Amino acid sequence: MTGETAYQFSGLELQDLLVLEVCAGTARLTKTVRARGIRGLAVDKSKSRTCGTDIMILDLTLEHDLNLLLQIISAEAGRIILVFISPPCGTASKARERPIKSSLLFGRKQPEPLRSSTRPDQKDGLSGLDKFKTEMANQLYDAVRKIVLHCNELGLWVLVENPRNSLYWETTFTQQYIQCIETFWIDFHNCAHGGLRDKLTRLWSNKDWGQSLQLLCDGQHSHASWRPRVVNNKLTFPTAEEAAYPWLFCERVVNIVEQVALSFGGVVFSTLKEQMDATQISNFQRYIFDALPRSAKLRPTVPEYGNFFTLGLNPQNPSFADHVLKRLPKGAKILSRQLVRWDNFRDEMVDKREVDSWPNQMQQNMLPWARLKFAKLGYLLTPMTLSAVRFKQAIQKIC
Repeated sequence: MTGETAYQFSGLELQDLLVLEVCAGTARLTKTVRARGIRGLAVDKSKSRTCGTDIMILDLTLEHDLNLLLQIISAEAGRIILVFISPPCGTASKARERPIKSSLLFGRKQPEPLRSSTRPDQKDGLSGLDKFKTEMANQLYDAVRKIVLHCNELGLWVLVENPRNSLYWETTFTQQYIQCIETFWIDFHNCAHGGLRDKLTRLWSNKDWGQSLQLLCDGQHSHASWRPRVVNNKLTFPTAEEAAYPWLFCERVVNIVEQVALSFGGVVFSTLKEQMDATQISNFQRYIFDALPRSAKLRPTVPEYGNFFTLGLNPQNPSFADHVLKRLPKGAKILSRQLVRWDNFRDEMVDKREVDSWPNQMQQNMLPWARLKFAKLGYLLTPMTLSAVRFKQAIQKIC
């Protein structure tokens, strides 16, 4: 039974909420989350692929490490907005079924499928390193099953990512939670979210909050090659390059997170006055004397941006947004990106629509719009050195 105590964010700022990224790899999602002012925790057994974001090192195949993560989830349940899990798919990849030219193997053994639709947990007759890798992956898949079930019991939103044709979805570990939890599937091509290739990806969700991410390639742009290539006398597979989520995809996920948080009572303060009205004044005494810790995020005395407008455009033509930015005053930036399905789109939702890049033969009722909010840079006021009470009064007059 799904818990009902989570997702009561009334009065909590976005910076108080948490996105948990498990099997984080590069941790791009966590980096994007933190850049937006939301807490992010990345978990993986290694930090070798990180994009520069801190990663909590846990080996989830070890009972102690798995229990520690489950305890963290339980302790933070009231502030967790999303648990995003991306189990490694190397042993479950359908790419293993494709033969590779012998000239590219340099005498190495041809990769062989380690699983099949009839034996999704492990093919018969595996031995040596292949058997070891598959069994280790199964231990991790079982840990993911436990995490998903635990989060669902707490009422938390969970997204699990893998290629759509991955045999991970057919393993007994995955089927155990798919069969007992209401499932929402989200399929998309990576290139439709800023990726280089038309990799078809699937998300499993226990809630219907991420459906706007379902976006298939429109066939109107070029893709990088899927052919393996030799780099420094080593065979490199494009599938490894596609393991990291596109940055644009991460931005779109974070915007959905923000929408969900606000719908459950989360708040966003645009000025210091709004923040002061809802926060203990003792913090602002420290702010006046520049004594707050660096982790504290305080709003400017006036809104940071003075002018805003929203642009509707083809989500598979994100470069048009850069073209718009170049025509705006220096300091302008994109504040948010929101996907809106065509059947939910209304003209009043945007100030301007870009239509030149839409394919002529696309069915409009199947298209989502990318809704971008732009801002023109404003000016900040420097607070005077006053007592906390007098400072609050001064801000109220100014704002």
